[in-house]
Amino acid sequence: MPVPPGFTIPQLYVEAFDANVRHLAQQTRSRLANTINTKSQKAETQYFDQVDQVRFQRKTSRFAATPTVPVTYYRRASHLFDWDAAKQITDMSDDIRMLAKPEAAVVTEIVNARNRLRDTNIINVLLSTVQRRDETRKSFDQIDIPASQKVAVDFTPDGTSVTSGLTLAKLIKMRSILGKSEDEALATGTPEIFFVHTQQQIDDLLNDVDQVSNSRYADVKALIDGKVNRFMGLTFIQTELLPKDPTTGVRTCMAYTRDTAIESVGMTDYINVRIRHDLSDSLEAYAMLSLGGVRMQEKTITVCYCAE
Repeated sequence: MPVPPGFTIPQLYVEAFDANVRHLAQQTRSRLANTINTKSQKAETQYFDQVDQVRFQRKTSRFAATPTVPVTYYRRASHLFDWDAAKQITDMSDDIRMLAKPEAAVVTEIVNARNRLRDTNIINVLLSTVQRRDETRKSFDQIDIPASQKVAVDFTPDGTSVTSGLTLAKLIKMRSILGKSEDEALATGTPEIFFVHTQQQIDDLLNDVDQVSNSRYADVKALIDGKVNRFMGLTFIQTELLPKDPTTGVRTCMAYTRDTAIESVGMTDYINVRIRHDLSDSLEAYAMLSLGGVRMQEKTITVCYCAE
């Protein structure tokens, strides 16, 4: 194929590689990318503003003084971090042809790594400690998910302490925590609630179904196929990227709404293919992402600990 005017051979490789990565990325999106809000971020640190709840006061007389209710303004910090990856292509004749089709091994692996990274970043954004400061701007508060929003690994309805994986009782407790949050959207039932888990939690649920009576089996028909898409008002999303304590083997699962956090994106895809003269003139496929984010509220997220 003749080289178009103004293009070099390496530029053609870059154009083909870039187009194929973006094409495949549209087909294989990250599993969690659409579960929280996304905003652009260019600075190393960006602040997202919020205010305290506003409450009305009862008017007790005519011509009463207008009540002054101070409202505290908060700013939550989102920090941007960069990640990159490179793949050396040593067989020129074969691998150059691979760059010309979206299902190529190099393109596919970079897209998969990109999606895994984005999911990992969203999990960290949802679970990590938040830096927040008020209008005095004097110091940062460290905000964690409160203990009242967490379901212990040994939780059972009757109070017995039995370390366990995911059970129906834990799901009911998580749904109850969100229902008591006084969040307006949750109260009206409008937002989608996402429950992020691993395969082990589905296995635990299936075992739990086997142990319940036939009269209750009809309540968990969603588990008959061995998989769950929606159950108890929760949209189930499976990923093996959730954090797991290496000592205790306890996995952290979570349920949340879209407005719980913000994913900030500095750059979703920087794609390049270059000749590495220091590596026998091999081609190198290079990709970089710049991602961050911050949890904006704690009342719409609940964490569940499950033994594996």
